[in-house]
Amino acid sequence: KPAYQIVYSRFDGEKKIKGMIIITLRGQQDKLIYLIHYVAQDNQYETYLADAKSIAQSLKLLPVRD
Repeated sequence: KPAYQIVYSRFDGEKKIKGMIIITLRGQQDKLIYLIHYVAQDNQYETYLADAKSIAQSLKLLPVRD
C-alpha cells in the first residue's frame, strides 16, 4: 500500500525544528496506522535525512491477522 509523507517546520522556543512523518495504513479496511517520525534541528535536518529514509525503507510490515 502507498505511504504518505508530511514535512513540516516549527519553532521549539528559539530553535527551528524540521520534521518528516511517514504514514501507512494496513489491515482490512485500514484498521492500523503506522507512523514513522523523524525530527531534527532545521540546520541538521538534511545531515541525517538519508539515514532516516534508509531506516524507514528497511522496515517490513508483516501481514495483519484479523
